[in-house]
Amino acid sequence: MSASRKGSWARRQAYLYFGLAAFTALFSGVYELFSHDVISFWMILAFLPFLIGGLLWLLFCGLGLFRLPHRLFQICLMMATVSAVLGMVIRGVLIIYGTWNNLVHSYTVLFALFFTGAVICFILYIRARNGRARKAASRAETDL
Repeated sequence: MSASRKGSWARRQAYLYFGLAAFTALFSGVYELFSHDVISFWMILAFLPFLIGGLLWLLFCGLGLFRLPHRLFQICLMMATVSAVLGMVIRGVLIIYGTWNNLVHSYTVLFALFFTGAVICFILYIRARNGRARKAASRAETDL
């Protein structure tokens, strides 16, 4: 896959995230409108993970500031974003209904696991890239 194709894929991914952020904000607004003046900040701010995820895709990959990391990093970042949004929406719905369930904490744990996996994949990617650069520099140095 060429660099321009990867960049266009990343831009499409960013636009998808921005569209999901707009849909989530609209859904939260409509839900709050019909909740009889019961407000949940979890529901109001549920669009933020998609917005931040879209900005990360656009900044890292779409604008060419950074090469596209490994596919496992991408999957972990997507799953962390989705689990954060689901957790926020379900927590907001339960607060508006006036009930609570301890299973809501599982979304927080899933987010933490997937985000930690994405960070580890990113660190491994950086270390591998730096190792390849050092090898190439040492080869060029020995060729002189």
